[in-house]
Amino acid sequence: MKHGSRWQALGALGVALLATTAAAQQPPDTTRTLIVGENPSIDHKAKPGGFEVPSVTTANLWRVSWSPFGPGVACFIIVNEPTPAAQKFVITDNPKLAEYIASKEVLERLIPTWNTLSGVNSKQQEIVIDGKRAPGQYASGFLALNETWRVEK
Repeated sequence: MKHGSRWQALGALGVALLATTAAAQQPPDTTRTLIVGENPSIDHKAKPGGFEVPSVTTANLWRVSWSPFGPGVACFIIVNEPTPAAQKFVITDNPKLAEYIASKEVLERLIPTWNTLSGVNSKQQEIVIDGKRAPGQYASGFLALNETWRVEK
């Protein structure tokens, strides 16, 4: 073995030892993945505003690539006129996934963050049910691509 090759080998060994030591010092992963996918949403409102203004109609689509209940799509539609949740339904290809998304485990974690903007905002959007524009004069929405939800174990 040449002198230079020995130093290269020792250098590589040192780098490997440093990497092993650094990995050993990493704290344990204390999170677990809840859901992975895309989540575009559209809200119709009675007056202009962001997430602080109550929605008259909401369409919230979940295109899930991974969840504990498998992949699938679930679209939650809620019409809050003339009363809150006057119409409420889900269109899905995976009922267990839709139940999971609607649970405290997922959607109730999202609600507190609705006062902050995230994802891509659009000024041109609407919800159409049976060929008619859903109630609400002003629209707002978001699109979160490739989301990964994690929570402390």
